[in-house]
Amino acid sequence: MICLSLFKTTSLLIKTKINDLIYQNFDKSRLNTYEYLIYKLHNDEIIGFLGLDKYEEYLSINQLCVNNNYRNIGIATDLLSYVYNKFKNNNFILFVDTDNINYNNLVKFYKKRGFKEDIQTNPNECRLIMINIYQQY
Repeated sequence: MICLSLFKTTSLLIKTKINDLIYQNFDKSRLNTYEYLIYKLHNDEIIGFLGLDKYEEYLSINQLCVNNNYRNIGIATDLLSYVYNKFKNNNFILFVDTDNINYNNLVKFYKKRGFKEDIQTNPNECRLIMINIYQQY
């Protein structure tokens, strides 16, 4: 089951579980900066997460992560699909750290899901900006 909640109304227990998952995948958590928390539950365990907030005219996707025991079975794709469907008619942006050891795989993953490379930011920041522009069919 995929859940959506506002950060300010999410229970401390859920925030703690999400933080535990984030720290399995990232050096630091920015959980308290997100407006929306989107997470996937399996047997009361949070197995996937992404943060969503506003960035200029975009919705920014942040810290997409999946529990190591549940990788490569579509959890990240499920979370992105949920966000696309829930926030229709929005443009999305994300930042990929170019110094991440999984950089090429991340770019490939996001391109496969409709993102395009937009611009390389300042080389000192080591980030690639990727965007997914809503297109009405």
